[in-house]
Amino acid sequence: MEKQVLSIFPHKYRHLVLKLNALLKNPRLWTNWNRNFAIEDKPVLLLSMPRSGSSWLGEVLAQSRSIRYLREPITSVYMKSAFEPVSFFIPDKCLNHTAHDQAVTNAFTAKLNYFNSVLHNKNDWLDPTIKRKLLIKEINPLCLDYFQGKFDIKVIYLERCPYAIAKSFDALNWRSEELFSRRFDLQTLEKLKVIKDDLFEQCFFYQMGFLQGVISAIVEPSLKLSDCIQVSYENLILDTQAELKKIADFLSIDNMKELTDYIVESFSDSQSANLGSFSTKRNKHQLIDRIRNNKLEKEYLITLQAYELGFYGYKNYDDD
Repeated sequence: MEKQVLSIFPHKYRHLVLKLNALLKNPRLWTNWNRNFAIEDKPVLLLSMPRSGSSWLGEVLAQSRSIRYLREPITSVYMKSAFEPVSFFIPDKCLNHTAHDQAVTNAFTAKLNYFNSVLHNKNDWLDPTIKRKLLIKEINPLCLDYFQGKFDIKVIYLERCPYAIAKSFDALNWRSEELFSRRFDLQTLEKLKVIKDDLFEQCFFYQMGFLQGVISAIVEPSLKLSDCIQVSYENLILDTQAELKKIADFLSIDNMKELTDYIVESFSDSQSANLGSFSTKRNKHQLIDRIRNNKLEKEYLITLQAYELGFYGYKNYDDD
């Protein structure tokens, strides 16, 4: 029904319809709509590539009562406001700057103006004077420098094995003949073709590995700032307590029990979700097996070699 209603409106207005829908579903939000909520310390950006586990980690961190959590407040608006958009891209490739820029401002200033799906806990948005840490989960690493240029923020950068991300994209049929032209400007595309002249003729897994390597090279300078930490999805599976404590220390969360209890519960599912699933439930033992078995698959080496070329090729090109 929602898709049918949205189809009536031009793309640039669809995000407005979905915001109205959030108000209709949650009338108590009317009072504080378009008001800015008090933020403790700097806004925190939980950033990753899509399919890296950031929805799961965001839910885990949102269990802390000291946190007010937004799930993709920028991407959700942008994807509904543009025609045939992609979820991650350099700022110059934005298809609707007005909607995107407003979504960025709303997110980092905690201005209540979001879709229903963005608001993790509606009760957190009933009193603007209550000060909480603001956690924003997003999936466009290529805009990190842009975000940092506009706002003083802290960053949790979640990384995952490039092959695992590629497999998940493949399972969702998120493919195209080439993965670059809708995300990068002409100058960058020329640079990538110098690094690998037949890049666009390579298989999907090669292109996905190369793409992720380039993205890692682009974001690396921004992640060297003092208010950034890098977190591994695989470490969250294999050494949960240590990786979770690193995040809690970064966020100055003293009581980890709420986080620990939730992450244990999320690991207790009878079986892990399929590769293309959006579920945040997991089976820890099956996930560990999946991490190990991935390394035995033929596309693993292809993806990792392409990642290395994309990463070092892009860095060396800029150094020359």
